[in-house]
Formats: sequence, structure tokens, C-alpha cells
Amino acid sequence: MALFAAEFYRDSSLQALLEGNCPDGFDAEDRNVARQLKALSRAAPIAVRMACELIDTAADTDLEGGLQGELDRLPEIFSTADALEGLSALIEGRRATYSGK
Repeated sequence: MALFAAEFYRDSSLQALLEGNCPDGFDAEDRNVARQLKALSRAAPIAVRMACELIDTAADTDLEGGLQGELDRLPEIFSTADALEGLSALIEGRRATYSGK
């Protein structure tokens, strides 16, 4: 499964995933691929992009450096309209509708 994740979530797939498309080289009908695409369709695009950036940053450092990078970006992460929408939806018991802002 780790090999699948490494290939599916590679940097070159990011744009397709953010647009809700299946990355090249994968079959959207495959059970694992379909599950990942469904989960991503419910995620905030900003959060997905930031998570990819944070993972790339963490890969170039140790655990402490990776965690510090995430902590340093918390104000940026939580200042988005999508963060407010996600928290509001959670409190209100509804599915979030993200704008990408």
C-alpha cells in the first residue's frame, strides 16, 4: 500500500488530483484508486496542496524539522475561508463545500 500511495500522490499527480481527475497511469475503476479519489473529492483543495508541500518539506529534514514546518504554517492554514467552512460544517453536522480560498 505504501508503494501505491507513493506513486498515486507523487508531485506530478497533484494537479490532476486537485482537479478531481485520475492521475495518468491509474485506472479510476480500480477499488483503491476510486477510494482515494472519493476521499479527495471531499477534501479542501488548499489543505491537499499544503499537505503535499509539507510532506515534501519533511522529506528534506528530520521529524522535528517536519513538525516545525507544519507548526510554522498553522496561521496560514487556518486563515483560509476553507478552514472556516470545514470547521463550520463539522459543528453544524453537514458536509463542507470548499471554495479553494
